[in-house]
Amino acid sequence: MGFKGLTDSPILLNLQELNIASDEKLNDKFLEFTDSETNFVNKIFTDCWPQVVQFVNRYIKYDYEHFLRMTVPGLSSLIIHRVDLGKKVLKVTGLALDWTTDRRRLSIDANFEFNGDAMLRASLAKKLLRFGAKGLLLKGRFRIFIEPILNRSPFVGANTVYFPEEPELHIIKFTGLTRLANPSIIKKFIHKMIMDIIRMSLIKPKSYCCPMELGFRTEELNYTRTMNIFRIYVLEAEGFRSEDFMPETLNSYVAVSSAKQKARTSVANNSLNPTWHQAFEMAFNDIPEQEIEFRLFNDRLIKQLLGSCRISVDQLKKHANLDMWLPLDNVAPARLHIRSQRLRLVTDRAELRKVLLGNQRSQTIQIKEFSSALLNVHVEKGKDIKLPTGNKPTTLTELHVRDMKELTMFHIQTSDPHWNQSYSFLIKDPHTEKLELVVKDRHYGPLGSISVPISKLLKANNLSITDWYELCPSEPRGAILVKLELWILVPPNGETQESKVPSSQQPQCKDVNKRRAGPRLRIKRRLPFRKKLRKPKRFPKAATVTETTNATEQPELRRETNGPVTSTEPGQVGKKTIQQKGKELTGKLLQTIRRSVCRVCLPQQQLKAK
Repeated sequence: MGFKGLTDSPILLNLQELNIASDEKLNDKFLEFTDSETNFVNKIFTDCWPQVVQFVNRYIKYDYEHFLRMTVPGLSSLIIHRVDLGKKVLKVTGLALDWTTDRRRLSIDANFEFNGDAMLRASLAKKLLRFGAKGLLLKGRFRIFIEPILNRSPFVGANTVYFPEEPELHIIKFTGLTRLANPSIIKKFIHKMIMDIIRMSLIKPKSYCCPMELGFRTEELNYTRTMNIFRIYVLEAEGFRSEDFMPETLNSYVAVSSAKQKARTSVANNSLNPTWHQAFEMAFNDIPEQEIEFRLFNDRLIKQLLGSCRISVDQLKKHANLDMWLPLDNVAPARLHIRSQRLRLVTDRAELRKVLLGNQRSQTIQIKEFSSALLNVHVEKGKDIKLPTGNKPTTLTELHVRDMKELTMFHIQTSDPHWNQSYSFLIKDPHTEKLELVVKDRHYGPLGSISVPISKLLKANNLSITDWYELCPSEPRGAILVKLELWILVPPNGETQESKVPSSQQPQCKDVNKRRAGPRLRIKRRLPFRKKLRKPKRFPKAATVTETTNATEQPELRRETNGPVTSTEPGQVGKKTIQQKGKELTGKLLQTIRRSVCRVCLPQQQLKAK
């Protein structure tokens, strides 16, 4: 393999004559085609269009329909009756080429526009609810990797196709009962359905790899399996000011996402310089231009986005250890401190015990439990897979490890399907986990299954096994050829390298909370609600028979409140306590008793005196 010996090839010489644009200029400087060149490129798509239509129709009908039935409970009765891309051919409007430095891979970026007479017809609930769409407008950019370049026919090992970003989709017309329903709701449903079809297999980091050379192993390109495992440490943040927040406090957390991988730290309460010191793992394939996004939120009743930042996975691949401060968008002095480790993939089984002990010691900082190994599964083909009726099945293979599940593509009406697909799983403990594979028919259901303990790989040479596995139950229902590879994930050794973020974006810690110059909008805090006090009422002291009220004596001031009395002086009126109220009640009771005693005893004393 290699580019050597092909410099005189007329095909490659024609490619070299084109202006090569770098990855950074692909969106800005596309080649302007003349009419003859445009016709030549579009003629290739015209010749290949019937095969493209046939492939897309089968893929949506047999693969995506089954995928929707299994993943969306409300669509378990979905039936896709017809999918047709139509006769109008996709049109290329721009092109850019790029070689790698070793001349081993050619990258082709193409702007395209598809305004076709595509048709989709489907139904739910046993054909009671029919719906569909007619006419499709699709615009965007797709990328083709021609890799590796060979020095023998067919000169190309494989072609890999994917969309770097989501294309624009517009549906022109609806059919069936969708015309009677709310068009906005149906439009969103059909739009989401079509985008999920594209996203499931063709939008970054997903891709479709087609081998061109007979016997070429596409899993060696690492576009479908993940071989880049990172541990991301979210350490701290700084640069926030108290006047930027309504309560002048900050309860923050960080949400991290990339493709379908998500993680979230705990909440750091009441801190303008929050610290988390938590870590998680992320796995990536070799598709370029992938990013990890960090979003910092204020955890209040209404979630508030404080700022966000991104880091390129290609940059993380260059360093085993990387420590850096990332400036947050729209928050000028604020920044986020992260650290990344790229785990080494080794086949030394002696390293497994050290890795398991290290993962156990670091459980306090783990957002999710760390993995100790990576399992790569390549499902190659099957043989003698038959239905109980003797007919040829339309089969796929399901792969299960813990709660993770992957699906291969359907192969239509064949007893010897060739899947040739690769998948990767992160393993927590190889001693206790196992891999399960289930072969299913589209209509009949499960035809057989196998279960492989992952600990079996620890005894194999180079932690790899390639073997035929017979399907269970005991009744002979064929076998499948599977290649299993186990890699131990070892943290890197050595010092951490500092990032090269400009110093202007890294403010000093002592100045991060310094107020900006110039006027600012100040919002005063609202005082807490307090119940208004009533006006005091005057109550004269109760007079007894033997006691008289002095004219010069001032009446006692009393306030009808429920709080404690702060002072008994005339100028300071407080609130009564329970003890004081008890004393008043006791005094009133004694006065009542004294009056009744006086009324009884006074007549008897008068009689004795007579």
